Amino acid sequence: NVEDPNGLDTWLIEVNDHNVRIYQFEISSDCIYQPNLMALLSRYGIIIDPYFAGSVVQHLLYGYRQCRITNSIVYRNKVLGWYPFNGQTYYFYDETTFGGNTALTTRKEFEFKRGDETTYLQFLKDTVFPSTELSLALAIGYSAVVVSRLNGEEADLGTVIVNLCGTSSTGKSTAEMLMCSPFMNPEISNKNNGLCFTANNTLNAIFGRIDGVHGVPFVIDDITTNPYLKNQLTQFIYSLADGTHKGRLNGNGELCEGGLGWSGVAITSSETPILDYGEQYQGTKARVLHTQGIQWTKSAEESELVKSVVRKNYGFTGKEFADFVAKIPMGKLCTGFKKSVERVKGFMDKTDNLTDRLANKFAAIYLTIELLNEKFAFGLSSEELIKRF
Repeated sequence: NVEDPNGLDTWLIEVNDHNVRIYQFEISSDCIYQPNLMALLSRYGIIIDPYFAGSVVQHLLYGYRQCRITNSIVYRNKVLGWYPFNGQTYYFYDETTFGGNTALTTRKEFEFKRGDETTYLQFLKDTVFPSTELSLALAIGYSAVVVSRLNGEEADLGTVIVNLCGTSSTGKSTAEMLMCSPFMNPEISNKNNGLCFTANNTLNAIFGRIDGVHGVPFVIDDITTNPYLKNQLTQFIYSLADGTHKGRLNGNGELCEGGLGWSGVAITSSETPILDYGEQYQGTKARVLHTQGIQWTKSAEESELVKSVVRKNYGFTGKEFADFVAKIPMGKLCTGFKKSVERVKGFMDKTDNLTDRLANKFAAIYLTIELLNEKFAFGLSSEELIKRF
């Protein structure tokens, strides 16, 4: 595992059943020390005389040694996004090449890509870029890559919470789907294993979904419809922004050990600003960017068009943008961030003790827009989009 390179290896066993059926299964490398090895293999249709148990162990060990010699090793990653490995940080996704190795995601049924890239890019050009609001939504999604990359370097950004607040006719769900569409299936549903889901979940389920997500946007839709979250919103905001949930319980009701955490951008939605439901602390105000008053789509027809396209075409440009950011020297990225902070402060209307903390969050989005223009030549106006908040 990428997250535990010193842990037990998993062996991928391929079986040719008399040329009738070829199938694969996985077992842990410590299985050879288990007295019930033959029983374990029988679960996968391999019935062997116990007399040959020693020969089976020797065969497995020989195959393992050959894999090590020929470097026929594939890593597995639960993490999505930035993660350090052997002193260097890589952006892990569905399939990642890093340091001469290959890693595949363990997130089964996670839908990374679908449809046609040309169709998606033409949709951005024809529908998204002419709209300041939709362009801002797109930039917020991409900014998860930059926010997470900067964490611990120039600013402790943690997870930036962007709260889309307004009535149902403002196009909040459409904006949420657009924000995530460069990276994955943006359908908001609790039925799949994606990162776009409703707040109608337990805290364990919510934090379990986003554990290990560092630099991929995720959506928690209709956050105030969950009575428990509504009553505990202040603590939830702190946990979400800090990237850890220390009180998480396992299936036996015991406290879990620390997970992989999360960072980047968390997108939430509500009818009114979520801070209206919690205690008015300075700390919570500094952790949430509200978009109250933004009409994300001009009409119901435009909203349906956006949803229709991104449901059929998604997963394009997100990983490509992350790979571009990965090649930028950290010093240069931090310098760009510092300049973005100063630019953002220059056109903030209100100055108080929250200015610096909020300016850092806006600056990360501002810098993202600049980098998007550099990579894809989108031609977006950083200042115009940030001022739209």
